Amino acid sequence: MKERIFVKKAWQMKSITLWRHGISFILGLCVFSTSYANDRIINISGLLVTKPCDLLTSEVDINFGVTNSPELMNDTAKRHDFIIRLNNCPSVNVRAKFIGNSTDNNQILNVSEDSTASGIGIRLYDERGHVVTFGEDTSSTIGVEGVVHILHFQAQVAKLQSIQSAGQIREGAFTATATYEVVYN
Repeated sequence: MKERIFVKKAWQMKSITLWRHGISFILGLCVFSTSYANDRIINISGLLVTKPCDLLTSEVDINFGVTNSPELMNDTAKRHDFIIRLNNCPSVNVRAKFIGNSTDNNQILNVSEDSTASGIGIRLYDERGHVVTFGEDTSSTIGVEGVVHILHFQAQVAKLQSIQSAGQIREGAFTATATYEVVYN
């Protein structure tokens, strides 16, 4: 009888041990399950400067007043000057980059959706009179500590390239918004 009890206890111990190992194995599968992924590379670059320029111009407001269709069709609408003032720039190339909802090879800023005027946009020019491409750096200046740098630009109401006649331009009020970044390199 003692042999049977011993065998029975040995069998129970083996069962408990196997059961514990089974649970451990299942938990191990959960914790160390295989996962698959597509590896991709992230390229990161930048320019460390001791300190960026102080922005003296935080917001630019341009009021075009009244512009008429013949001026737009002849590309003779008045250009309005605006500036971005920077101070204490590091001794590197300093540029502005304009970002906004643009069209026509990223050279015309779209008017806002709540504008009643249509068929028009805003074109920007750099200090050399070149059309600014949104999303690209403008011409540069070399930063000098303690000097106020003035970046000169112009804005003009312009017809979209798809407009062939003044009748395609709808009159009304318009607004447009872009942001600018100061870029160092």
